[in-house]
Amino acid sequence: MRKLLYIIRSEADFERCVALALYAHGHYRQNFVFCGDFSPFFTVGIRNRFQRKLLHETGAKVRDLHSYSLIGRLLAALSLKKNLTPNQIFSSSGNIKDAIKFAFLVALKFYTKRYKRRIIKKIIKQYAPEAILTDATIEDPKYSVEIFRQIGLELNIPSFVFTHGAAGGLHANLHAKRKKAPYENHYSFVCSKEDLASEEEHPNEFVIGDMRSSYDYQKRLLADSRESIDFLCECRHRIAIIQGGVPDTYTSTNAWALMEKIAIDLSERSDVAIVIKKHPRERNRCDYRMLETLKNVKLCDAETDRSRLVRWATTVVCNDHCSAIFEAMIAEKAVIALEGVHVPRYRNTHSPIADSSALHLKTVDDLDLDSISPCDHNDPIIDRLCWGGNGKKDLRELFFSKVDSVLDIRAKRPQEANMPATPTPKRASIGSTR
Repeated sequence: MRKLLYIIRSEADFERCVALALYAHGHYRQNFVFCGDFSPFFTVGIRNRFQRKLLHETGAKVRDLHSYSLIGRLLAALSLKKNLTPNQIFSSSGNIKDAIKFAFLVALKFYTKRYKRRIIKKIIKQYAPEAILTDATIEDPKYSVEIFRQIGLELNIPSFVFTHGAAGGLHANLHAKRKKAPYENHYSFVCSKEDLASEEEHPNEFVIGDMRSSYDYQKRLLADSRESIDFLCECRHRIAIIQGGVPDTYTSTNAWALMEKIAIDLSERSDVAIVIKKHPRERNRCDYRMLETLKNVKLCDAETDRSRLVRWATTVVCNDHCSAIFEAMIAEKAVIALEGVHVPRYRNTHSPIADSSALHLKTVDDLDLDSISPCDHNDPIIDRLCWGGNGKKDLRELFFSKVDSVLDIRAKRPQEANMPATPTPKRASIGSTR
């Protein structure tokens, strides 16, 4: 079996690692390392209960970056793996025990930051993967995920960089094209042609869609009843509001003001229940206090998978550049796509979702829930932007076929690929007899 090393850092890439791992289970040897942005501990940094249960089906265990060092393990144990903050320590409820734990946590972060290159090299040599799988993160040479990719490059181990979802294509009209393909020393998988640096694929870019959004995989998630939402299920209108992030181009807002207005406007209707999923980047910047007082509104965070909201809801509300919108469309829910405020030069430019079977709105005054039609799972925009023009095939299979093709070529032509001369045995295709 070929050996794969997955690098996990956040909820979004964890979802895609899980989708890939479920497909590859039993056909590849898989290892998982966590190097989170917000916490050094996987059990704290990844809170999505449903996705963690899915990964558990493979028998896989995710190890923290620092756990590959004796000193790192010791500092983590002394911190009791509590991701405390300075505000907690210096608040009136803080105590000396928490202060000691926090001191060890600070020491752990300092130690890991200082020695992470050494630790990462040890991890790669220990597992000797034939491929490193990461999400599309920044290429900062000091960033942990990029260090994995760079050390892999030094050791002739290719890295395969997968997508965060179809948001890039939805927002493509509101930002300039990239001047060059990213990850030029690695292999990049994107959702659609709108995500490419030019009109044609770069030799190291593959358009395959979002593996997590494959049609059959989405159906599997929606059929799974684990971690289901139990909130006013008797209501005729169950509205899931999925808060989107603000695009890093800063050309458009995320329409959160409109989402908040919907919740407040419908807060006194007995036939309406609303569940709001906070966005991981926006949750610490938004004021949710008024929403928390509304009796028919429930707020959830990273612990709740978005598939749980789509499964519960009759209507799903997203902004018009949020990749989560496709999950609701595939499930044929009634979908409201909200347009945020654009900067003046893009005032008359819209997301391509405006021409889809979702209801695209710039205002939510006098919203009529009964008039919203369910989306069509055969809507062409799903295939174009979310599935990369590959239709309802399992995009995870397409992903691994590309990975295997690259590895086979590199094994046959080691001098051209700058790879060791030892050939890699050809893997039998998934589902074949071994």
